[in-house]
Amino acid sequence: MKKSILYIAAGFFLTVSSVEAISLNFIKRLGKQCTGVCDQPSLVCGKDKKQIEWCKKNCSHKIKIEDVCKKASATPVSKPKCSQKTPNESLVHATAAVAAKYAYEFGEKGGHKSPDFKEVGHLKDKKTELVAWAGIRDCVLYVAYRGTVNKGDVVKDLQIGVAHLAGKVGLAGFASRGAYNNVVNAGVDFYHKMVKKASGQFSRTVITGHSLGGGIAMNVGTRVNPNEVVTLNAPGTDFLSPKSLSGSTTTTHIRSPGDVVSKWGTRTEGETVKTRGGSKNPLKAHGSAQIKKELEKKAKKAVK
Repeated sequence: MKKSILYIAAGFFLTVSSVEAISLNFIKRLGKQCTGVCDQPSLVCGKDKKQIEWCKKNCSHKIKIEDVCKKASATPVSKPKCSQKTPNESLVHATAAVAAKYAYEFGEKGGHKSPDFKEVGHLKDKKTELVAWAGIRDCVLYVAYRGTVNKGDVVKDLQIGVAHLAGKVGLAGFASRGAYNNVVNAGVDFYHKMVKKASGQFSRTVITGHSLGGGIAMNVGTRVNPNEVVTLNAPGTDFLSPKSLSGSTTTTHIRSPGDVVSKWGTRTEGETVKTRGGSKNPLKAHGSAQIKKELEKKAKKAVK
């Protein structure tokens, strides 16, 4: 019984003491609130010295300004929505060619640094050996897939051909089988990750790729519906995919004179653009460097 009385007395004493303390501080502040004022970084982490001093003097028992400002500096600032106008098509095509070339150069390890073309991410998928690169330029997110480089890529090329032949004899479902389909799935996953990572930094998406990379770009495009797909010396669309792209997706196939790969397939969905130049050497004519050079010339003329 005595213990209970002691506990009640102690509790009463502590309660009265805390209420009196709160009342005294409230009176000192002349009825002004600490919360909603001294816990706001915009008010106490700037140049308003009077506000800062008042908070330190009257509210330091509740809120420490140093902690408020430290927490605010650690919080990432939300990036503004990209409002820049979409560049003209010639510049988009030229930039797509640059992105496709970067997929070869920086797809495996990343590391591209440029003030006008910001790297968002890269991929070397261990399971499928898919290599890809993504970057932003002029408010456009470019997702590029690498073309044929090694024996594994040649196998993918052959699988596309087998799928195409299967479709010709009424076995279109066969096109969804094999390692190539896993490549496309990895490509779709990479696209979604890049869109999420670059959120707020772009207003348009372009999927691109050279050669086999263009084939992958077309297949990925049928599943994610980007604003545009740009292929560079890639086979015809009926050779690449039995599916059609969404009506909201613009499709452009850029081809160099002398290129033989782009002659595979009989139907091309979308617009076909032929560049000047080219080469009698089929390897040079097909190469990404040649087509990039021609498109950049065209873009410079369009900008002037």
